[in-house]
Amino acid sequence: MRFKRSQRIQELLLEEISKLLQSGLKDPRIGFTTLTRVEVSDNLKHAKVFVSVMGTERRKIRYFGSVEKRKRIYKKLFRQKPLFKIFA
Repeated sequence: MRFKRSQRIQELLLEEISKLLQSGLKDPRIGFTTLTRVEVSDNLKHAKVFVSVMGTERRKIRYFGSVEKRKRIYKKLFRQKPLFKIFA
């Protein structure tokens, strides 16, 4: 069975974003977060990252607020990875 390129990229993104969350980000608000899946458009221009956050409703709201505020920083860190420079 042949896989679409976007499926391979989805798997790679999931792995790399997980590594970035585990080691590259020093944000205490992240807490216990699990990436559940990544969806990439067929033309590879857009990606949706799905996460699961453990904790109270207040902690979840704080987490997503933190992510929204620091979105540019996260994108910059991610684009610095040699593999993904081709997508930037």
